[in-house]
Amino acid sequence: MKTRKVDGNTPRMILTAMICDPMVCGTLAGHWPKQGTGFFASEVHNLIASWCVRHFKKHRTPPAKSITLIYSDWAEKHAKAEEAEDVERVLHFASDRASQDQVEAGPILEIAEKHFNIIMRRRHNENIARKLENNEPILPEDDKLNLLNFGTNTYISMFNDGDWLGQTFLDKPEPLLTFPGPLGQFFGNEFAADTFVSFMASEKTGKSTVLQNIAYSSVAQRKHTAYFDCGDMSARQIGMRVGRMLCCLPRDAGIYKFPTRMYRVDDDSGDAPILSGDSDDTKGNFGVDVEYEERDLRAATDKDVKESLIRFRAKKVKSEDEYFRLSCNPNGTVSVAYIRGVLEKWASGGFCPKVVIIDYADILVPPPGYSEARDGIDATWRALRGLSQELQICLITASQANAASYKTDELGKSNFSGSKTKIAHVTAMIGLNKTNYEKENQRMRLNYIARREGEENVKGRRYVHVVGQLAIGNPWIKSCW
Repeated sequence: MKTRKVDGNTPRMILTAMICDPMVCGTLAGHWPKQGTGFFASEVHNLIASWCVRHFKKHRTPPAKSITLIYSDWAEKHAKAEEAEDVERVLHFASDRASQDQVEAGPILEIAEKHFNIIMRRRHNENIARKLENNEPILPEDDKLNLLNFGTNTYISMFNDGDWLGQTFLDKPEPLLTFPGPLGQFFGNEFAADTFVSFMASEKTGKSTVLQNIAYSSVAQRKHTAYFDCGDMSARQIGMRVGRMLCCLPRDAGIYKFPTRMYRVDDDSGDAPILSGDSDDTKGNFGVDVEYEERDLRAATDKDVKESLIRFRAKKVKSEDEYFRLSCNPNGTVSVAYIRGVLEKWASGGFCPKVVIIDYADILVPPPGYSEARDGIDATWRALRGLSQELQICLITASQANAASYKTDELGKSNFSGSKTKIAHVTAMIGLNKTNYEKENQRMRLNYIARREGEENVKGRRYVHVVGQLAIGNPWIKSCW
């Protein structure tokens, strides 16, 4: 038996299988749209496929040699000469291929699923792009994209494949992003491909600053990065923050405190046992102190930003390639399907981000068809996880904690807002914790609220402590356990 290869004749190969193989024809017949355009890009292929579908639904078998009779009847009643020639050419190819080798249904269905989903996404993206260009409203049915799943390649014989099982211990995920010191140890390999990480924090406690700084770090580490603002900030506001990160100058001139050292009061090695103050500290410093120096800084100018950008590209990025794209959108207009469409459109032009940041997931428009708000939230977060898996990206977002978060010094699983299943869908949920004392001194404690792999307490500590200077957009200049 010959094995079929994927080549430029993929649509014809799929069509050949529909004509002669019961499993392929039956599977596609069960998914074929009752109205509108078929799954193929070509009208001729869709026409012949529709004959196969009708034949299978009527006789429970593929048309096989009967396809020539179906064609003759159609050509006599409906076809123009040129159209009939196109159909005959495709059928001639299918007949040749069918006589050359056997059809292997499983691989063909895998190929068909991938091929048809590419076409469906392209059509979906083109429709959205056309509506946006013509200033037409995006309706719920426009935003909905149900990809095909033929149930192929759905199992692994784990207890019969020792090589595969052993490889799972060797294939440790490499982080796409790294950070210095204890903060980097805390994050570990959470920011790897095929991950979905969310930060949780109360309102106005620096979620956007954290996401923007991660985007800046991602570009500095030469990772292709996409940043979607879903209506929280304008492009100008984000640009000003990134500009201040680049030149390390504030918006307004003045005296600013910069941390030079962060250490545990009991043991600055960071290896001491957990203090009772870690859970109950009236001052709010949690056994950690910071040394600062004051700097008299002038206000950032457009010239500062332009010169700093040149230095950044020369010393950090070391390339003229494009590593970052920002997509700013009005509140209430962005859905997961929209983001997927934009990413695929960019990918078709050669820009394939490995790090995708969404600011922030709570204001995404849910998929259509959900009357209960929490069901819509669950569907959105489930779709985000699916996006990270399908595109093999590191997807990073943020979520707002509930009202009870204002009364606690440590965020936990009960501080979700909207739907508790947010925590179920992420690979890690990280809390941004601040007491009034910490907020006044630009400090935070990060903790794992949930973590799919690894301990929630890292190095025996519940938190990693960070201190920054928000005037230059850096929330974590120094860190310690």
